[in-house]
Amino acid sequence: MDNTVSITQIRKFVLANQFLRIKNQINSPLDILKKIHNIQIDTISVVARSHDLILFNRLSNYREKDIWKFEKEGKIFEYFSHSLCFLPIEEYPFYMWIIDYMSKNPGEWTKNWIKDNQTVIDRVYNQVKKAGPTCSSDFKNTTKVKREGWWEIKAENIALKYLFHTGKLLISHRKGFQRYYDLPERVIPPNIDSEPMEKEEIPFHMLNVILNALGVVSVADIQNYLGNIFPKLIWDNKKELINEFLIENENKDIITRIKIKDLENEYYLIENEYDDFIKTLKDNDDKLPVKLLSPFDNIIRDRYYPKKMWNFDYTFEAYLPKRKRQFGFYLLPILDNCELIGNIDAKVYRKEKKIELISIYLEKDLDENLLIRLVEGIINFAKFNNCDKIVLSQTYPQNIKKALIPEIKDIMEKQS
Repeated sequence: MDNTVSITQIRKFVLANQFLRIKNQINSPLDILKKIHNIQIDTISVVARSHDLILFNRLSNYREKDIWKFEKEGKIFEYFSHSLCFLPIEEYPFYMWIIDYMSKNPGEWTKNWIKDNQTVIDRVYNQVKKAGPTCSSDFKNTTKVKREGWWEIKAENIALKYLFHTGKLLISHRKGFQRYYDLPERVIPPNIDSEPMEKEEIPFHMLNVILNALGVVSVADIQNYLGNIFPKLIWDNKKELINEFLIENENKDIITRIKIKDLENEYYLIENEYDDFIKTLKDNDDKLPVKLLSPFDNIIRDRYYPKKMWNFDYTFEAYLPKRKRQFGFYLLPILDNCELIGNIDAKVYRKEKKIELISIYLEKDLDENLLIRLVEGIINFAKFNNCDKIVLSQTYPQNIKKALIPEIKDIMEKQS
């Protein structure tokens, strides 16, 4: 059997597995999380926060902050995967290996701080143990710590984060964006195993998680999708050892190798899913409005991935000084059908219920059909951000502004 597929086919398959380009058949944010495994939590709120935007782009009736109730119900938890993420609660035994790793590798600054502040750590832990869910602001008359190159931070806040990193405390819930910490035994439901997964089970579990999330897997995906600690623990993060693991599973008929035209790396999918792979390509809906993706969306956050799969070279400029930014503070990649076709730099003014499209960068000719999909996507994004006014400042190329403004205005007026 010739398992050669086109890059367009593989894009459609990945997007379908990520719930990004199929008609919405998903019931809840929890279903999405269990499929894609991790959703990055980010503090920037220029538009809707990243985790909310990731979910909205996969569940059209999702509303901001809906995800938090699942944390309070003990169905999800927060910890570090590739970054701080929401994770399905069933994955807790898996992530106990990360907790153990971070306990043993706190970093030099933290290690030195612990030596001089064990009494602070003990006091914070005992207060949480006694009082239950506790946030940083519950500690009064605190000592401020100045870390070189950082702002001042409360000693108790450092202690809370250290206890969280080492698994001695977990986040039980949040109010607004404020974390409330509690003991793991009061956060993890009794039906969830509190013992670490057996180490020999980790490689195959990783493989299943990534295949479930992306549909196909390569060495680079194993190195990145769940962060670099698991690959470091199991394979010393060596590509040749990960490749041997994939070949071993291919020889066992667990996965099958496919060749993607124009891509050099080896890719694999589950052995008995090749026919389903072909079927999935027919189920994509090519008339859906565009989606404005979070910079931390699961197909964008590891910058090699959009570059490899879409030849889309994305740079997140929010952390750069203003003088060094080329395109904007918070660029949202534009997903149209199975293509990434540009970026939008956007900002929400919540009191005015207004969204400013500071710049639109389009890398595809704007025909009539794309115009409709783009405007629908922009309006959907504005509504999700609770905005009823849209201001468009600049476009590249400049001539598309004349087409966009009246179309946006016309649809907004019809829907008001």
